[in-house]
Amino acid sequence: MKKISILMLLMSVILMTISGCSINNKNNSSENLSETPNTKPPSIYVDGLVYTATGENLPIEVDPSIIQKVTHIISGTEFPAEEGTINFPLNNGSYALITDTEEYVVVSIDQKWQKFTKRVDHIPTPGKYLMDDARISGGTWIYLRPDQTFVFMRDVATSYVPQGTYRISGDELILEVSKEEYYIFKIEGDTLQLKDGTHIKELVPINSLFLRNEVEQLIEEDPMNFTEEEIRSGMSLIEENFSFPGATLKKLWYEEDKNTKLRNSYMNYGRGKINGISPENVLVILSEFITADTDENPVLNPNSTYTDYQWILIRSRKGDPWRIDDQGY
Repeated sequence: MKKISILMLLMSVILMTISGCSINNKNNSSENLSETPNTKPPSIYVDGLVYTATGENLPIEVDPSIIQKVTHIISGTEFPAEEGTINFPLNNGSYALITDTEEYVVVSIDQKWQKFTKRVDHIPTPGKYLMDDARISGGTWIYLRPDQTFVFMRDVATSYVPQGTYRISGDELILEVSKEEYYIFKIEGDTLQLKDGTHIKELVPINSLFLRNEVEQLIEEDPMNFTEEEIRSGMSLIEENFSFPGATLKKLWYEEDKNTKLRNSYMNYGRGKINGISPENVLVILSEFITADTDENPVLNPNSTYTDYQWILIRSRKGDPWRIDDQGY
């Protein structure tokens, strides 16, 4: 009886050891997966295109007149989408677009010019894509976020706006709302061509082209009230939500003095007087947009330019996302 008990005890120990090893292996695998960052290759955005690092240092002399300064640095988990932006750490970076026998970019890294070439895969730049020849100018668009989520405004007259995630398959962009609802586009640089979709033909003709809308973003040098990242986050929110029928957003900018004056006006005479928001959580962005030669929008004058249009953004506390609280003149 004792021998049987000892044998059973030994078997239990062995089983627990094996089980423990299995659990540890599973935990280690899980930890390794969670620690693996979703990084993108070192890249720079120049003249509407993404260029990625080749690791090749070039022994060349670059004309000083074409050398530009890196504008800002974003997370390595994203591809850059604004002029002069990189997604890797680099102090006082500079770059140049070379257009001799081939077109490429060189970036000064460790006092050497490293070659960056155009991306060969088909990945559209995040941002807003406007349908060419839409029923209402600016009324049909796709907004691709850096986190691979999207918003698809098929027509301003519809109340349902599809949202979901997107992925790339070869040269196709696939927008997925659910297993039953999807939209497929062919990618040609920063142009998307509709090829198929769920209940889309009644709203958007097949083969319609969507062109990326380049919005100029200007930020006063060395802002004191907000970081550049906070300001650009607010600008992205405006770009995504801008949807005036017959109008196209062209420029967004931040000026410290104007922000302070307009913020004080908002706090003393606007919604800031009643909503309990703190001044440090109010950001005012100015914009410029143009209208098409159409009477689709009864509020805006056709074929006109509107400038200094205000967007008042608020947040609950520092670090929280911005939300649009008011807009206008």
